[in-house]
Amino acid sequence: MTVVAFFADQPAWGRTLERLGVSPATHRLPSVSAETLAISMGAIADNPSFRQRARELQQIHRLCKPASDSSILDKRNI
Repeated sequence: MTVVAFFADQPAWGRTLERLGVSPATHRLPSVSAETLAISMGAIADNPSFRQRARELQQIHRLCKPASDSSILDKRNI
């Protein structure tokens, strides 16, 4: 995944994806170019660790209980 941040919290989320190991870079819209995108896309295509890490995170996500669990909502009086 390559992030092109347009505004607001997108740069922060892009950096989070980098730290999680599923993105090689976050690009800001004013400075993004075809070359920088090609480099990021090439890194994703050439490095299987991005795909592997995404699969690991997918498995972790599946093991977590959903936020809509009624016991959570009951404790918050929602």
